[in-house]
Amino acid sequence: VQNVIGPKAPGSLGECLRAPGGAPHTFVGPAEYETDAGYSLKDIHNARVTGSIQPSAVVFATEEAHVALAVSCAFRFGKPVYGRSGMNQYEASCAGTGAGCVVVDVNNMWEVGWPSSGCQSGQSGCVASLGPGLSLGSAYFELSKRGYTIPAGACAWVRVAGLTLGGGQGWLMRKYGLLIDRLRAVDVVLLNGTKVRVDENTEPHLFWLARGGGGNIFPGVATAFHFELVPMPVSPATYSMEWAATKECRKTLPALWYERMAMHPDDDLFAKLWFSNSGQPKVAIDVTYIGEDKRSAEELLRAVGAASACGAATRIQMTPNTTWTSVVLGANDGDERIGAPGNNNCGWDLSGPTPRRTACQGYDTSYANQWASRSLVTGAGGRIPQGVWDALAEDIMYNGYFVEIEPSNGFAGTVAKDATAYPHRDPGSVTLQIVMASSGDISSVVHQSAETMRAITAHVPRLGYYNYLDKNMHQYSGLPRDAYYGSNADAVEACDVGELVQHPDAPKTKKYPTGTGTK
Repeated sequence: VQNVIGPKAPGSLGECLRAPGGAPHTFVGPAEYETDAGYSLKDIHNARVTGSIQPSAVVFATEEAHVALAVSCAFRFGKPVYGRSGMNQYEASCAGTGAGCVVVDVNNMWEVGWPSSGCQSGQSGCVASLGPGLSLGSAYFELSKRGYTIPAGACAWVRVAGLTLGGGQGWLMRKYGLLIDRLRAVDVVLLNGTKVRVDENTEPHLFWLARGGGGNIFPGVATAFHFELVPMPVSPATYSMEWAATKECRKTLPALWYERMAMHPDDDLFAKLWFSNSGQPKVAIDVTYIGEDKRSAEELLRAVGAASACGAATRIQMTPNTTWTSVVLGANDGDERIGAPGNNNCGWDLSGPTPRRTACQGYDTSYANQWASRSLVTGAGGRIPQGVWDALAEDIMYNGYFVEIEPSNGFAGTVAKDATAYPHRDPGSVTLQIVMASSGDISSVVHQSAETMRAITAHVPRLGYYNYLDKNMHQYSGLPRDAYYGSNADAVEACDVGELVQHPDAPKTKKYPTGTGTK
């Protein structure tokens, strides 16, 4: 700690954070992080939880040295420390719920590092480093220049750190596994300011925890993630069909989707099912196919729709040949706000003395929207009881939320459950995600989603996906506190990360049941 902070012991947290080598954009106390422009530097893109965020300081790091000093100062003054990378913000888990913490914002650490040997044309074994604040859109864009990609998620504005630490589901997980299954090392600043690269040989327990344990309990702040890249798919296909969400359709289509598509033996096929009652209630299946037999993939989708009680599709879109960047960036393909790391959107612009919010699709600079989520991982043994689909069909028309169900099997289901902190490795697994968003109060919708989850979990075990964190999971849905870790809960607890990083919104362990931070 001494060599990070300096020879003279600081008299206050603010003095410590502003020592030589610290981040130029450091704000201590409400008088500094509440701006004259009417917004707060402590806030995140979720008005539902911002009122509970009361940090002692907010530090905007742009390099590892800034992180090291901030973490060391927090440790010296007994303050909990939380890394804030960006956009997995259904709870305030990255932003310091409760008074007194130090928030280290790494949103502007978006470097892409290539090995000195190069890596060209998708050759195997290429390991590149990605900064914690790099958006997925920027990662896809930069890696595509050399013929590579990563098996990550669909939201271009989500940051690498949050997605990775929670597991990292995405389009290619049936082919290449979760994002953490391609992770080879993590650069971390530990709580005492020590910089270390954790991997299978160095601090292996921390490397294990980094792969699915979640950012809320990780004992430090990650500054770089080293991934073994995968070849960028060439000429993938996308197929989509949408139907009016009648009760008969809602009860028959999900089971057919699960049996014929989610469990399909061809891991080049990724098909997700989703429901929405925004405007005209609808249900849809979206397919991404990266293999050779594109016609069979299209025919399979049409056959599933025909076998259901959905009737004629209200929308059909068949694109047998497209580009990978079009798939992962969608309407944002070619948008430099998404693609260029230097224009990292949905974050903070540090060009002036006071950080300025930047906007992107789905989020506004006022941060006025409220967000919440719930999740369920199910499908053990390759079977989902019809009662699950019936319960979903009964409730889906009376809520105000979006439901998406994705297969989380294939290669991801071949990894041993205890190989990483992420526990959901059953070959039959799918992940149900409920997302709620509104410019107004969503408390009634959140309550309704709890009732939906309660009805569903009457038929299946109660397990959740960490990146759709719900701090009230155990209260409203009756889900156990170890739902996110499953059979790995004891091993997560054995890592003994301590109360300085046990965030109040984190899934609680027996050792730290309240998760209230340092005493």
